[in-house]
Amino acid sequence: MLDLDDLKKINDIHGHAAGDAALKIFAERLMAATRGSDLAARKGGDEFLVLRPECKVGGVRRVLDRLTLLEIEVDENKVAFSYSAGWTDYQMGETRPQFLGRADQAVYAKKRNRATQPLRMTRPG
Repeated sequence: MLDLDDLKKINDIHGHAAGDAALKIFAERLMAATRGSDLAARKGGDEFLVLRPECKVGGVRRVLDRLTLLEIEVDENKVAFSYSAGWTDYQMGETRPQFLGRADQAVYAKKRNRATQPLRMTRPG
């Protein structure tokens, strides 16, 4: 499970069009980072879910490594944004809500441990 960091801050500072652009860029990058056998989808709001059949932790790390240097352009400035990710294996016999609940707990554990970073803006060129 992946959750965009500070999407509300992007919306508040730069407007909802900028937030929509961040969601779109992230979704495009996520689709390009996954395998054809994976299922990547927006769960809602700023949350995304990737189901990776027969995947080891190293495979998860490879997907996450492809999601670096995320930024959008706002008024000729680049605005960097980031995400938090947490993952878990499906446990035989668990229900969908149990599985998603454990994935949700994993992403928010990572989010809590991450230091809060302000939005960065850079001039083009």
